Amino acid sequence: MRFRLSDISELLKDWAEWYNSSSYPDSTTIWKLLHSPGDVEFKSRIPAGVIPPPGLNQVQLAMSKLLTSNVGQDVAVCRMFYCIGVERTIKETGYSKRSVYERKRRGEAAIEGFLNA
Repeated sequence: MRFRLSDISELLKDWAEWYNSSSYPDSTTIWKLLHSPGDVEFKSRIPAGVIPPPGLNQVQLAMSKLLTSNVGQDVAVCRMFYCIGVERTIKETGYSKRSVYERKRRGEAAIEGFLNA
């Protein structure tokens, strides 16, 4: 299946909704606050036994692989953008709004490329 950038945006919204709510069904609110996607110490791995819904597992795989690549920072900003919103991403990263949107766009393009490879 080929993905377009417009598809990626919707897929990432779905992924963030799943990631922020159901990916950690047994975690407490305090755990989520301590390990939110904007946290420097945040780990990109999903706990063992938690499986993404169909279609979103490829997005999770793409992000996991790309976070350690040369586009990792862009993918991290893209991920934060969808998980915590633009204002908190700006605050957490210290980037300007323009820079956040540019990195988000590059992150989306990298994810699209990975999914279409």
